[in-house]
Amino acid sequence: MCASIHHDLVLLYHNAFNSFERNTRSGGIVGSKLDELGTPNQAGFLQVKDKKLDNSRRGWHTSAQLWNMLIWMLEEAVRTYSVTIKSKEAIDEFRQFIVPEGEEPQKVKGGHDDYIDAFARASYLRHFLPRTYASYATSFKYRETY
Repeated sequence: MCASIHHDLVLLYHNAFNSFERNTRSGGIVGSKLDELGTPNQAGFLQVKDKKLDNSRRGWHTSAQLWNMLIWMLEEAVRTYSVTIKSKEAIDEFRQFIVPEGEEPQKVKGGHDDYIDAFARASYLRHFLPRTYASYATSFKYRETY
């Protein structure tokens, strides 16, 4: 069902560039179902060592090394206003994410990091967005109407 919803969202957003977490057996099942559905524009498998996508495979495997890379890139994106967070629930979650001195970034005990994880992955995925997507952005000269 998750793969079907993912597929439908990709189509709803005009064949959006997309990816998914391929951890454990369930990630493999999602990947197989997305292939079966013919989900377009799936990003390649992220290789952490060289920070490139392997287009022969799909999905991302979340390791401690990948999470650390993603979370610090998200920190920079938030700090430099490269991302805009509009969801109240997401903002509340971000407020509960901490970096204790000498430790790694983490959610507070009993907290959640689902929005943070989604924002981190989407922010990083933007680095690989094909140039063809630039055609969706259109600028218009400002003019006042009277």
